[in-house]
Amino acid sequence: MFKIVRDLLKHDARFRIAFVFLLAVLLLTVLSTVSPYNPTRTFKVPADQPPSLQYPFGTNSRGQDMLWWMAFALRNSLQLGLLTAIISRIIAVFVGLTAGYRAARSTEH
Repeated sequence: MFKIVRDLLKHDARFRIAFVFLLAVLLLTVLSTVSPYNPTRTFKVPADQPPSLQYPFGTNSRGQDMLWWMAFALRNSLQLGLLTAIISRIIAVFVGLTAGYRAARSTEH
């Protein structure tokens, strides 16, 4: 597995770009667990600050750090996506089992 990923990183530019984006998303998701700010709280930082070393993505007019806000948004989006995938798999298995059972019953008669 690691050999395949290593070879893809070495030879495929599209895979390298996608891999970097995936790592960034996963890093922000993990960082959201150690955020110094609660995303629902407002006016915790100075409002309307441009991007800087202290606030890499700046702040909004409600006094929220946009880096941490985006980290929480990514985490929530991933959770929703995983929940949707799990529910769709459950529905697909149920429909497939039902269709297989009905097809088997219809060939018996």
